Amino acid sequence: MPDRVKVVGYDDIDFASYVAPTLTTVQIPKEEMGKTAVELLCRRLERQEEPAPPERIVLPVRLCPRETTQCS
Repeated sequence: MPDRVKVVGYDDIDFASYVAPTLTTVQIPKEEMGKTAVELLCRRLERQEEPAPPERIVLPVRLCPRETTQCS
């Protein structure tokens, strides 16, 4: 029953909008993720002797609905 299957990708690569049917995907803030990772690394390097406590960082994502999740 292919009409009951919905497919969602992750990362919103360019290919997702060129295939048929176009792939619904979750868009992630890659640039912000990289910037945040570098900032965390720099902070850890500055505190070489004392371990950093765990941090929870949540960045916003966005759903890009396309044909693979449209209802018939």
